[in-house]
Amino acid sequence: MVPEDRLQNIFSSPRWKEHVAPLSRALGFSLGAYSDSGASLLDEDPGPSPFCKPLRDAAAFRTECNTFCRKRALQVLTSKKPHWYVCLAGVMNFALPVSYLDDQAVILGQGSFASYENYRSYLDLLQTTAPDAAIPVSATLRFTTEQDARNACLLIERSVELLLHSTQEAVELHKQVAGLKKIMRSWQGIGGKGEGLAPENLARTIMSIIDIRLAAVLTLDRGSRRYVASPCAGTPASAEGIFELDAGGPVVGSLRSGEPFVVTAKLTVRPETAKWSEAAARYFFPIWVKGDLESILLVDDGLMMESDLQIVQSLCRQTGKIIENKRLHQDLSWKFSRIASITELSRELSNIDSHEALLRSVLERSAKLLMAEQGSLMMLDQETDALLIEAKMGSSGAAATRVRIPRGEGIAGRVAEKGEPFLVENVESDPRIGKKNRENYRTRSFISVPLMIGERTIGVLNLADKTTGEVFDRDDLNLIQSFATHAAVVLERSTLSHQTERLRKLTITDPLTGLLNRRYFQERLEEEVARSLRHDRSLSLLMLDVDGFKSFNDTYGHPAGDEALRLVGEALLRIVRHMDVVARFGGDEFVVILPETDGNAAMLIAERIREEVAAALTGSRSARLSAAAAVTVSAGIASYEGPGESGEQLLERADQALYKAKAGGRNRVEVSS
Repeated sequence: MVPEDRLQNIFSSPRWKEHVAPLSRALGFSLGAYSDSGASLLDEDPGPSPFCKPLRDAAAFRTECNTFCRKRALQVLTSKKPHWYVCLAGVMNFALPVSYLDDQAVILGQGSFASYENYRSYLDLLQTTAPDAAIPVSATLRFTTEQDARNACLLIERSVELLLHSTQEAVELHKQVAGLKKIMRSWQGIGGKGEGLAPENLARTIMSIIDIRLAAVLTLDRGSRRYVASPCAGTPASAEGIFELDAGGPVVGSLRSGEPFVVTAKLTVRPETAKWSEAAARYFFPIWVKGDLESILLVDDGLMMESDLQIVQSLCRQTGKIIENKRLHQDLSWKFSRIASITELSRELSNIDSHEALLRSVLERSAKLLMAEQGSLMMLDQETDALLIEAKMGSSGAAATRVRIPRGEGIAGRVAEKGEPFLVENVESDPRIGKKNRENYRTRSFISVPLMIGERTIGVLNLADKTTGEVFDRDDLNLIQSFATHAAVVLERSTLSHQTERLRKLTITDPLTGLLNRRYFQERLEEEVARSLRHDRSLSLLMLDVDGFKSFNDTYGHPAGDEALRLVGEALLRIVRHMDVVARFGGDEFVVILPETDGNAAMLIAERIREEVAAALTGSRSARLSAAAAVTVSAGIASYEGPGESGEQLLERADQALYKAKAGGRNRVEVSS
């Protein structure tokens, strides 16, 4: 696949459209993606900014305009660093280099004019180069600062990094699964003819080929460290299990040293079956499986011919191969199913919207994958550089979950610091720990793995107590690390989205009342004034002030005053429409933008608000205030008068009307004349 095709598959993927494209719209930047040859990598290339198009269409300016951004793109591909700049049209842009494998691309983000002066210069330039072109402004004109471009570039860069990281992980997982499928197909048909040489059938097969009196397979009992006979061919059922060999005895020692077989060796036999010890010779043949003496074939007979010895040795070797192949087949099948489950789990995680639900789900799915009864998910707090338990499960889950563990302290802290996993078979004998097992834990084995994005640790996943009671092994570690890689990408993306949304709300919201703040109100006011002028529609502004608020605070205290302000905010939200903008202007002042509302309609709304607030702040009707407390509001109204009046002037007239209402006795509404 050529580089441009490979990159185009990424930038046209559903993940780009679902995550990066909506982010660009929210940030106010149109995104284009181009290879180092200049070819577009998006299915739907946004093309030049509407502000740039008239200039590009003008013959006198076309060459200079078309090459300007191209130079910036080549610059960042060389420097490997993002760059933000104002183009010839006065539009704020950024150029972001992208590397994937050995391929390079650049993302160009186009915002709006950098300032009002840039906009005026653009109009002058447009008049010179394309006097007949229409001014491409059809919506509220918003200006984009260099800081806006810098912030947008960094957020897009982070999102693209996560996208490319996730894509690379998916490619590697696909290769891994494809390889496992190929290996498994090569082992299909392992049964059939070979099935007759399975251990339980080996003795019977030997008896059917060679004329011997007795054959039995001795299998190692790891508890007693003895090889004990399984079902014997040519013997009654009561004779099964009567033959034993010491795993440390001379027969086993000789076979382990490389002897092809041992003949006429002493065998332990129960007294009641002494008749089986009358044979003239006994032969013991090794059955090797992956370098280990898995079983021993006993043939009890007279002197065997050379050809018979060769047949038995060949059958024992084949039996060992079949056992080894069958176990390999089972092991590959088990690994394939677990790896395939990672793909499914990763897909499920990507569809979870709630950050808290995602944290719980990562832990629960990890525990299910490793059959663990207990576990915890810790995330690194970037401010304190400490691990915070975000999710917990198991019998110890009732303990406090908001404990902070500094990086480097304890097992999880060391995992976070080094970025390396802990696989512990026995917590009491492991030299890295060497302490008594913790209460509420059933087994001494556990796994602790870092959640990493590249070389950066973002959290730690801990799992303990296998449901089977077994210890965690290297296969468990490899499996959970593979899943942790996918989970870390999803968690990082969710954390970034969660933090972005929280910061956005903090920047536009008043913390006391939950209403919009003054800064956001002023931005919206200018937008609504411009919209009213453009569409020739009515617009009114309502400004309110709590009557005697200082006296109220002095009498009932600041907590009661804060509660009164919250009640005013709630009353305002009950009255206004969804299209109206309600904000706390400062202190005890509130403002309401009423789009498409003339002075008469604004008066009706203001009176309803005044009555609602009076009812909400009357002590007898509000259990949240003192029974003696009673507060009213005064309001001033100003309606937009058309061209020539700014939002600031409209606000000043509303403030004057409010002052008039205060001077007129309070608890009333006045309209700006």
